[in-house]
Amino acid sequence: MVDPAHRPLPAGVAAMLADRGFAGRDVLHVSDKVVVVAGVWEGEQAVAKIRVGDDGYWGVRQQAERRVYAALAEQEAGVRTARLLYCDDRMIVLERLAGTAAGTGRYPADVTTAGAAAVMDALTCLHAWRPTYQALDAFPGTRLNVHRALANAGLADRDAHAVDILHARSTRLRVEHGDPLAGNFLLDGGRAAVLDLEHAGWHLPGTDWALMTLLWAPRQPDLRGLLQAAVDRDRVHDGYAVALIAYACHELALHQTFGAHTSNRRRTVLNTNLSHAREILHATLEKPSP
Repeated sequence: MVDPAHRPLPAGVAAMLADRGFAGRDVLHVSDKVVVVAGVWEGEQAVAKIRVGDDGYWGVRQQAERRVYAALAEQEAGVRTARLLYCDDRMIVLERLAGTAAGTGRYPADVTTAGAAAVMDALTCLHAWRPTYQALDAFPGTRLNVHRALANAGLADRDAHAVDILHARSTRLRVEHGDPLAGNFLLDGGRAAVLDLEHAGWHLPGTDWALMTLLWAPRQPDLRGLLQAAVDRDRVHDGYAVALIAYACHELALHQTFGAHTSNRRRTVLNTNLSHAREILHATLEKPSP
């Protein structure tokens, strides 16, 4: 596998960086959607996120991320995030924060209990944030998205009925990160900084805990207790249950597109996650609304 730092920049990206006065080509990440480069911006250590291609979805996500950073600059959330230094319709420049990633990979095996606790503390601050900036994205069409996900996973009408009831009971949205991959958090001095806010916005309460249950807990089961404790503390059982089943189905569908490239171990994780999500869904339905 080629080290990202040694990959050539896609055509046009080097010129874009030069045109905007960004010095440096330490490539941190390359995909067909975004290139992330570390360097210097107006004398300050910085990271540039450059959107490549013309996928309209990622254009919208980039706009959403700019709005979140603008909102954080207007009203702090008590959580460590990078300062927005520059943005346009293709590029976001952020200060470069010190620290190491909380973990590696989509299903990390190297997250420590202390690191997970620090990330959860940061997310708890984000969840409590009440921005005055009103342009943050609303969570789009939860019920419809969940129903489509359920259908794609071949789940029963009974599951869809449970989702309808719990979603109707979970009417209060809150600001959540929306994409809590372990690599989206930097640990430094016992605190976690929150990165990559393109999916942040108004979500069903418990969405971050649900995603962490699906992505972090499979290879480190002890984290499941920490996450359930957060769900209990926040009293977000209904939103958590809906988000858990929705994203369990979404993960399964996502990896089904890879076909033979999905390992048997990964398939086991996906099916186990889905079974756990169904159990939580129906167990939550039997409980009175908090």
